[in-house]
Amino acid sequence: MRRSPLTRLALIALSGAALAAPYNATIAQPLGAEEPTEPGQLADAQLVRDFIYFVQIDAYEVAADYGAEILRRGYEGERFVAIVSETREQERFENAIARARRVIQDPGLRRIAEEIDQLYETGRRQQARRPSEIARNIELLTGPQRGRILARDRLVFAGEYAVPQLFEAYMQSEDPILRAQSRTVLRELGRQAVVPLSVALSELSPDRQVLLVGLLREVRHEAWLPFVFELHESTRSDRVRQACAGAIRELLGGSMPSGDVATAFYELAERYFDEARVVTSFPDEDFQLYWTFGAGGRLMPEAVRTEVYHELMAMRLAARSLRHRTDNNEALPLWVASNLRRELETPEGYETSLYASDRPEAMYYAVALGNENAQWVLGRAMDRRDTRLARRAIEAIEATAGSRAMRSPVTMAGSQDRRPLLEALRYPNRRVQYEAAVALAASQPDVNFDGAERVVPILASAVLDASRRIAVIVSFDDERGGALRRFMEGQGYEVVAGRNVGELSDRLATLPGVDVVLLEYPAAELMATVERIRADRALGAAPIMVTGRGEAFAELRQRLDRDPTISARSSGITEQQLTESLNDLLDSASGGPITTREAETYANAALEQLRDLAVSGNPVLDVADAAVPLMTALNRTSGRTRFAVAEVLSRVNQSRVQAALMEAALGGSGIERFELLNYTAASARRFGNMLNPAQVDVLVSLVRNADGLEGQAAAALMGSLGLPGDIVLPLITGGETETVSR
Repeated sequence: MRRSPLTRLALIALSGAALAAPYNATIAQPLGAEEPTEPGQLADAQLVRDFIYFVQIDAYEVAADYGAEILRRGYEGERFVAIVSETREQERFENAIARARRVIQDPGLRRIAEEIDQLYETGRRQQARRPSEIARNIELLTGPQRGRILARDRLVFAGEYAVPQLFEAYMQSEDPILRAQSRTVLRELGRQAVVPLSVALSELSPDRQVLLVGLLREVRHEAWLPFVFELHESTRSDRVRQACAGAIRELLGGSMPSGDVATAFYELAERYFDEARVVTSFPDEDFQLYWTFGAGGRLMPEAVRTEVYHELMAMRLAARSLRHRTDNNEALPLWVASNLRRELETPEGYETSLYASDRPEAMYYAVALGNENAQWVLGRAMDRRDTRLARRAIEAIEATAGSRAMRSPVTMAGSQDRRPLLEALRYPNRRVQYEAAVALAASQPDVNFDGAERVVPILASAVLDASRRIAVIVSFDDERGGALRRFMEGQGYEVVAGRNVGELSDRLATLPGVDVVLLEYPAAELMATVERIRADRALGAAPIMVTGRGEAFAELRQRLDRDPTISARSSGITEQQLTESLNDLLDSASGGPITTREAETYANAALEQLRDLAVSGNPVLDVADAAVPLMTALNRTSGRTRFAVAEVLSRVNQSRVQAALMEAALGGSGIERFELLNYTAASARRFGNMLNPAQVDVLVSLVRNADGLEGQAAAALMGSLGLPGDIVLPLITGGETETVSR
């Protein structure tokens, strides 16, 4: 039973803990003194002081109550910073938060401390980034030494948000001290100053361009290279050209770029598409800044959701690359890929002026720019294990490409022999495999190709087991692995489990695809195990749910959570919390498990293509390769899906298939038997009688005794079989039918 805060305080006092360190907080009173106060009754600053105190004396359960009350009050970030400042115990507060975040034995306190820390840091950032605060600190740069140091520290903490005013002070100020101090701060900002300053570069006068190139040269960051290189190639000023050349050579170790300006912008666009941390100013925040140079010579930032920032920047840089060169430029498909992913990752209801809602949807461009670009996007998506993007690319390919184009090689990063749609048949995600197989089958290929032997079996798998859910569990601890197995089986998953990836390889090779990997490993080996999973052909595209505990794991969580296909959670969370985290991960990384409705859609699409292949007698994709799984599906399905399976099987020239159709018909009743007898008759008309004698005997009996539609269908089947007269005549003469023997 969870005790109230006052009860826990009393117990602490009785044990002597409350007397171990003198403290004047209202609540930290020994027994017999003034009645303690509930957290909800305390003033704001006193509440924070008491939280600090109870963390420091290791009264973690009590501290959690006080921390929870801090969160319950719903302070705005800047207001909470002011409250901490009011306590005059800022350093003790920061130490207490750091200590509480390391508490292993109380996950509740650790979570609360993380939220309080986030609130505090948010408030500090809000305060530092306010334009008025930035302006005040810039003014202090010309004051006494101590004030300059503090102002510089606060401006660096404000980061990229301080660049516009610092840029203006550096470029326009007549005060040499302010100009020098502003330059120093911009240099210390490093990469956070590079993009806004680079955006401004082409809009300045030659004298100011020389100043700015000199500053960028000191920062030494790859993001400014294409902008300075572009200026080097376009300027008419020898001074500017010399300044650019000097900066570039220093950055590149004495040489100029080997490619052209278009290549330089394309390579930077690639870094944004890959969401590299070196081009991400605020990796743990919800918004990034997108810069333009506006009228009046001012840098203008627009806050953009982090989910779409990298895609918008990649599109911007790819478009700039294309302005320099349109021929043989991979910036075009990179723009298509970035736009598709921008659309996929845009939060629901979010709009930005950088891609207005009245512009065409991303698929419009993907289709309009043709198959080769869509194939490039598919290849890039598979290389990056981006399943959702791969599926959109396949959609575009299917809408634009004919049979030959689907199989044609695509140039990617210098390789001229990539065939992405064919590679997709082996991509370790069933949705991608199904959709690639449907697209290839619909194209009715007339020439054999690498991977053709996989198309029909994949289509058959879509019919038979698209709704399978497969999870892999990798756990060093057998007991914990067993608990995870029981949990996942309770969620409807088939489970393959082992202590390491290597021992699972044989079993993984037989699976059509893995929906999710659950991993629990010691922190010292965790990252290496994640890398092994990512390198495995069967597991590489699967989302990974990592669980663990301890301080070392807590430190790794932040690194793991940077990957959108990985979710890291404490192994102490409840099953409900694990279920929610698992569903969130699957939804964001791969579109979630295949639902029953989706499985039905895939089955219908696969059956449609199998039927068309059979009708056309396609010389490359032989429907007979699907005979065994389709016969299994015939016994597992019902209704229209079962009839569609039967129709495909009726076009397969195998005795076992015709016998399976007959067995299914005899096992059915009513309209189902009628339809299946008709499909068996269709098989017999195409390929002759391949039923076994026992089935013929049952059919003759059925013809003798059945009436209505069932009797007509049985009689039609008998006629289609072309049975000898000694079997058929007794039906007319009324004699007994003899047992057929062959």
